[in-house]
Amino acid sequence: MTTAAQTRAIHALLRQIPHYTDDDYRALLKREFRVSSSSLLSQAQAAKLIEVLKALAGQHPQIRRASETVSGPYAGKLRALWISAYNLGVVDSRDDRALIAFAERQTKIAHPRFLQDHRDAKKVIEALKAMMTREAGVEWPESDDVDVAKREIAYCVARKCFDAGVFTPFIKGKSFDETWAADFPAFGYRCGCPAGFEYYAAEHWDRLANRLGARLRAKRSKAKKEAA
Repeated sequence: MTTAAQTRAIHALLRQIPHYTDDDYRALLKREFRVSSSSLLSQAQAAKLIEVLKALAGQHPQIRRASETVSGPYAGKLRALWISAYNLGVVDSRDDRALIAFAERQTKIAHPRFLQDHRDAKKVIEALKAMMTREAGVEWPESDDVDVAKREIAYCVARKCFDAGVFTPFIKGKSFDETWAADFPAFGYRCGCPAGFEYYAAEHWDRLANRLGARLRAKRSKAKKEAA
């Protein structure tokens, strides 16, 4: 179901599109999503609609050169790992150019086409995992279960938030594991995730990690400014 934030974004964008009528909007919904109202969209569909409306409103993303964009069959996995490292505070930028620079250091190949070769991609994958284990305590599952891996990432981001005082337990004196089991699911629910961790899928763990990562970065940014 479309979230309240997505609904607000959709209506705000509609007001920015010149000469765009309600009939035009309804036709777009029917043509692209087979629905008559945005409230009937899934969150993924609503996100796609927002991108379409941004284009219609002239909010095109900046075009970057191919040499600055990760590509190839392993791009998705490497970018997901890089964003996880960003949420953990292990790397400072989530931009593709930062990932490409990191990959070059691991493979000695400058162009992002290195991602076409599984051997080169594996070097980057293993280096990223090792860095997150070393600097954030991530324990990678032996299996290739994506849900388990993403849960571990969210868990480690949450621990960093707890240790940094970003996330205060509802009840003073709770340990991290007690807070993880009780308070973090409530936080996730406020972020649009299911009511309990037992109902989470991979995208929910990503959402929780992203929200907590943003809080952790804000805390660190504030601390740097105060120290300057």
